Amino acid sequence: MKTVTPPKLCLAYRELYPGEISDIADGERIMGNWLDRYTRYPLDSIRTQNWHGKVTTALFKALGLKQPKTKRDMVRILLEE
Repeated sequence: MKTVTPPKLCLAYRELYPGEISDIADGERIMGNWLDRYTRYPLDSIRTQNWHGKVTTALFKALGLKQPKTKRDMVRILLEE
């Protein structure tokens, strides 16, 4: 499973959506919680809409990967070893 650290995910999120996370420590905590859930329940965490979709987009940015359009393809890429 491909993953990143909470600070790296928070940085990618802040680059994509400036102004949504003002407190870096709080943002890293939030992203850490999302990553914990992602490692336990990847199929439920990877989304294409709403806030989870934004974090999924930030995850692809942090990993330096081109994000596919469908959830199935996203899951396939993220779960590849």
